[in-house]
Amino acid sequence: MERSRRNEAPAMADLRRRLDVAHRGLLRVHKAIIDHERTRYELAHGSVGGPLEFLQLVLNHPWFAWVRPISELTVQIDEFTSSRESAEQPLGEALLVRARELLVPDETGEPFAREYHRSIQQSPDIAMAHGEWKRLIAA
Repeated sequence: MERSRRNEAPAMADLRRRLDVAHRGLLRVHKAIIDHERTRYELAHGSVGGPLEFLQLVLNHPWFAWVRPISELTVQIDEFTSSRESAEQPLGEALLVRARELLVPDETGEPFAREYHRSIQQSPDIAMAHGEWKRLIAA
């Protein structure tokens, strides 16, 4: 059943707003990570060709495997918020919880958390994006 966003329940409209905010923050963190990892990759392996070659690396090379959970989550949130069909509120809430849980740096945690911790320590841009992310989700 399709439903216009103008007729959405206030709780669902608020959820979409919170997801939009989270999505923007995730995209900033994701871009900072990708930029940093590209630099690291090129230092280790030489210059990457054009954007399509780099995209293939990000999608398929083991170097970038740790970044894929944040990539996938941003896509899932985007799909949820851009859908014109009626969405399940618990699914949207679960996406927010997943975002909050994912972006927790931990040097002894799961692979993403360890790599995220390392990248925050190495890159001021990632550290700033992470700080902005924390402010966004606290609001």
